[in-house]
Amino acid sequence: MADLLKTLKGEELVQISADFDYVSATADFIGLKLLPMTRTENLKVAIYNLMKGNDVRVSALVHALDSEARIGDRPEYQEIRASLFLIKEKINQGEELRKKIKDLGMSSEERTIINAIYDDIANEISKVLVGFERRACELLSTGKLVVKENGADFQVDFGFAPATNKIDFTGWADPTHDIIADLNALQKKAKNKIVRQIISDKVMGYILNNNKLNTIASNDVNQGVLTQEYALAYIAKITKIQITVDDRTFKLSYKDNKEYRYFDEDTVISLTTLGEVGKTFMTSTPIEDAGTVDGTYGFVAVSQWVTEDPCTSWTKAEGVGLPVIADINNKLFLSKIGA
Repeated sequence: MADLLKTLKGEELVQISADFDYVSATADFIGLKLLPMTRTENLKVAIYNLMKGNDVRVSALVHALDSEARIGDRPEYQEIRASLFLIKEKINQGEELRKKIKDLGMSSEERTIINAIYDDIANEISKVLVGFERRACELLSTGKLVVKENGADFQVDFGFAPATNKIDFTGWADPTHDIIADLNALQKKAKNKIVRQIISDKVMGYILNNNKLNTIASNDVNQGVLTQEYALAYIAKITKIQITVDDRTFKLSYKDNKEYRYFDEDTVISLTTLGEVGKTFMTSTPIEDAGTVDGTYGFVAVSQWVTEDPCTSWTKAEGVGLPVIADINNKLFLSKIGA
């Protein structure tokens, strides 16, 4: 098997099968679960944010009989308009590689491995989905989108207010620091609306090294030792916050040795809902509009074609969309972990 893979190393990729399991491909996604894909017919979206203070309910006034009713007002809001962006990639199968794979004698086990490596449809769809997942996670991590890659250079500002919704958690690396006090202070500032947090394994390490939490666990006759499960259950009990630990990474190429994080390692993401925070609006792609689409998987379109000389088959996957959190300052709080 090693010789087989060595033979194919560095060659152009080729489609062997067209099966794609959307559920399995997105099973570990968090961003697109919190900002699920949904269809829109528009290339631009309007985002409305309630201005700070307008989430507080307003009371009508007592009036004397025979008096004119006071004319009420409406909540102030901020309108933001943004365009959906295109994420796509293509790959080809040249004559030499097709011939090489056809002529190779392979066992069923080897064929299964090769099918996985050279399933261009599944691989290209997966890459497009990862592209949207990383952008959804970026929005959750920063409150905005900054796109600067492959000739694209733009930002999408969702009106996130760092002055009010960014709260520093300095000192968490210090075992003597009161982490619970910080979380309670966050809840007070957020009017006890925080129900979920996303943290890194690094931040989880600070929690497990915390003196106060270790003392609580050791004094618990049913526990004795602070574990991740115990720490998260205790925090949920005291602060009403459910914590998810996420350390996933992605690469920009299979040949790229550098890995990038979906979520910033030193940021605690706090959310006011356990379910959907927003949407990832998806619209038709250029190949759908041109009528050259060969299949759609979720909101990702796939096209395949052949160039004749040299005889090369191509597979392209693409999606057009934008992750959006409307009313972002009532849903998202960000905290930096300092030493």
